[in-house]
Amino acid sequence: MRIKITYWILVLFFGISCTRIVDSVEQKSSSWNEYESEHYIFYVREGSQAEESIEAIKVEQERAYRELNERLGLTFDRKLLVYVYESRQDFGETVRTGRAHPELGMIETIYGSDAKTIGMRGISLHELSHIVAFYEWCPVTERLFSEGLAVWLDDYWRAPSITSTDLFQISKVLLRRGQLPSVEDMITQWDELESQHSYPAAGAFTKFLIREYGLDSFKRLYCEARTRNFDSVFFDIYGKRFWEIEEVYHSFLRNY
Repeated sequence: MRIKITYWILVLFFGISCTRIVDSVEQKSSSWNEYESEHYIFYVREGSQAEESIEAIKVEQERAYRELNERLGLTFDRKLLVYVYESRQDFGETVRTGRAHPELGMIETIYGSDAKTIGMRGISLHELSHIVAFYEWCPVTERLFSEGLAVWLDDYWRAPSITSTDLFQISKVLLRRGQLPSVEDMITQWDELESQHSYPAAGAFTKFLIREYGLDSFKRLYCEARTRNFDSVFFDIYGKRFWEIEEVYHSFLRNY
């Protein structure tokens, strides 16, 4: 019952914000060219890199759509809107390179010389996962879960000064350097963490949980655990306190 109430509160909040989001996109410019594939409607800038590569982008995003359904055991079949900006400046962001709006079935991404967050392996599942999990699993506000799932699905990350793109290897290096965020910090103070540490850390911990305990258990954690009850829900699902499993996880990383 509590999950259902939380769901409808979030739906109401998202519904109120929908008009503002659409207005924001339209205000950035109406100069979009439209292209369609089976599960997407893409809006790209005329003459942009994205327009030049639109057929390749279509192929990769449809592949990602199929892969996500297969790996999560879903039959999600909703057409999504994708706005592809030319740069961070065009997007209106200096740090963020993508954004999902599940309530609208809409994704904002970049495909240009300074960033590419769509149409390539290693990034094509990320924003898509936020939308699919919203409809097929549940709405979630805890970034440890949403970003952990998204990064795990792509199973790829580029971290400064670390040559490997393997999530476990990156987390092993961060742990050795004393830079790996703790599970407690990722659930209680995500916004204060360095994103180049928190994102791969969340993805790697999610990967470990799914690998050791299965996807169904992680789905329960995703939908039932919140900051206020994380410790108790984690224990109910996994039979151990989160810091006990975190210790096992750290030992795994050291020997990885």
